[in-house]
Amino acid sequence: MQIAAVGGITFALSLIVVLYSTPIARKAAIYFKILDFPDGKLKNQKQAVPYLGGISIYAAVLISSASLLRFDTDILGILLSGSILMLVGILDDLKALTPIIKLGGQIFACFVIVKADIFIDVVSLPWWINFPLTILWVLTIINTFNIIDVMDGLCITVTFFSSLFIAALAFLAGQNILGMLALSLCAAAFGFFWFNKPPAKIYLGDAGSMLVGLFIAAMAMSVRYTYHSNLGLIAPVVVLGVPIFELVLVVIIRTLNKKPFYLGSPDHFSLRLKKLGINNWWILFIVSLVSILLGIGSIIIVLGSATTGIVTAGLIVVMMLIAGVLLSMVKV
Repeated sequence: MQIAAVGGITFALSLIVVLYSTPIARKAAIYFKILDFPDGKLKNQKQAVPYLGGISIYAAVLISSASLLRFDTDILGILLSGSILMLVGILDDLKALTPIIKLGGQIFACFVIVKADIFIDVVSLPWWINFPLTILWVLTIINTFNIIDVMDGLCITVTFFSSLFIAALAFLAGQNILGMLALSLCAAAFGFFWFNKPPAKIYLGDAGSMLVGLFIAAMAMSVRYTYHSNLGLIAPVVVLGVPIFELVLVVIIRTLNKKPFYLGSPDHFSLRLKKLGINNWWILFIVSLVSILLGIGSIIIVLGSATTGIVTAGLIVVMMLIAGVLLSMVKV
């Protein structure tokens, strides 16, 4: 009962902070002209939209965590690495950084996470494999959330459901502090959605999308999944199936078309769905439904038998492959 009460208060406080701070961040972005202007290509909004939404997300998670949670090395490591990436993202929003500088900031944040003893620890693998796997995982998830942020409300919707199911998995594993941290991000995403929903009044910006990607990557890596079955190791990949699907789809299509995978192009699944005549709200509904199914699938994989887990994972892979092939056939 006490855990439920603290969890509820954590959620409420984070929600209040984000609802209060987002309009302030929006006004500041407009005042300092930190705006995203339409370009007629990937940026098709009708008018310039302010950035800096990531600041309100950061404030909500930091204030709710500092007020209610007991700080241990893990929590401090996640928040400190988030602070580093927040700074890198703001600098990128102010004046576009080169990919090398951005990557350097992301790698530095990854090392802070590892220093806080948050890393992939597959017992059967030596540290010199687990360590690069950790860096690769965090960098991948940071950039999946950055890549998926191409439509109003999309990245923050994925953030909401990802953090919600990570919280559920953490509570199931008895990791209550971690679960509450995930709940604080979940609440921040829920509150920010009302400013970022179509048509968006404020964007996350690189600072926000990279920040939520880092938080999600670190928290997903911190949850214990294998207390019932070793198959639970794939649970975080399933929870984050939507952004990982986006990354794989974009990289494969750009590679086949001989385009640099790191340069912007309308290859994203959301833009392909738009080409089919599906509007933003229906796309958000589809993404929400898929995220819920993947979240439930991850819980089944963690708690179910090995057979059930294998069947569930197999179905997910088949459906993702079918979706990827069908979407790749849409001309953009």
